Amino acid sequence: MAHTEPMPDVNVGDGQSAQPLLIEQIEGHSITPSVEFRPLQPADFLPVKEAHAALFPIDYDDSFFHKATKGIDRIWSCAAFSASPYGEQQLVGFITAKMVFLHECDTTDRQHLGLLSAVVDHDRVLYILTLGVLEGYRHQGIASTLIQMVCQHGFETRCRAVFLHVITYNTAAQALYTRQGFTCVARLSNFYYIATGRQPDPATVVYDAYLYVQFIGPGGGLVTPWDMITLAWTPVRSALGRIHSCMPGFCRQQVHQYPTGPPADAFSDPEAAIAATSPVDPSNSSTCSNLVPSDCSYLPPNLQLQLQQPQQHQQQQQRLALPWSRQRHRGSTF
Repeated sequence: MAHTEPMPDVNVGDGQSAQPLLIEQIEGHSITPSVEFRPLQPADFLPVKEAHAALFPIDYDDSFFHKATKGIDRIWSCAAFSASPYGEQQLVGFITAKMVFLHECDTTDRQHLGLLSAVVDHDRVLYILTLGVLEGYRHQGIASTLIQMVCQHGFETRCRAVFLHVITYNTAAQALYTRQGFTCVARLSNFYYIATGRQPDPATVVYDAYLYVQFIGPGGGLVTPWDMITLAWTPVRSALGRIHSCMPGFCRQQVHQYPTGPPADAFSDPEAAIAATSPVDPSNSSTCSNLVPSDCSYLPPNLQLQLQQPQQHQQQQQRLALPWSRQRHRGSTF
């Protein structure tokens, strides 16, 4: 079941806070010349979904693959493709990761990572969601290269660390991440619940997980003097904002205001009113959700209600989706 078997002669670092090496700087890797790496694209939806089903003992919602192939919801991806004799590309490996802020992470994970201080609440970290290489393409350095790429991406986006969870029975993945400079910092009990029947022991549905991390940002896992300065400046900035809001209107900085728009009787057709107030295609059924009530205050009351209801529903769904938690985004390095 293990899908991320390591290549013995590749190593990114020693786990210290150092800049990850670029792929072309690494010596000793034996990537097959016909394998190319690029981000996932919408056309890769079915291949990456089939690859996940073949490699992992759990099933993923289609929404995850839509986000991964479109690069939305702060999800980053990279995939390896092997060129066929007919010129077509076949997906043979992939990695997906999500950029999250520490205040969105699970408290238990933060404690084991040594990043529980409020000083670093707004620092970013990169969480590896899935990593896999199809059978027949392992032991070629593909998984190692994908890990190096995600670490490079984390460094370029100023993330403090890259971390993930590995199920306890996947010893090959554990060895791979250790060789790539990751450190196991905790064992989490009853972390995975798998009831698909595709797990190694169908009678066992609850599994523990290991927490792995590699610190790549300045200072590693330690709180730096700059972190302390940022924390001290936060209440000052908040106080300045309150003072500004209490100042007379003529003393405040003038902010550009959107035009109030035409009068309510300027439109006889509600669809024409929507088209005039939104830059989005009026034929799109989601156009109304892109309008906030202040943008359509001059429309007839019945049309205002139609525009506000989708917006209120969208805001409610966004509140339900927060905060980010490992329960909803558990990695799958099985």
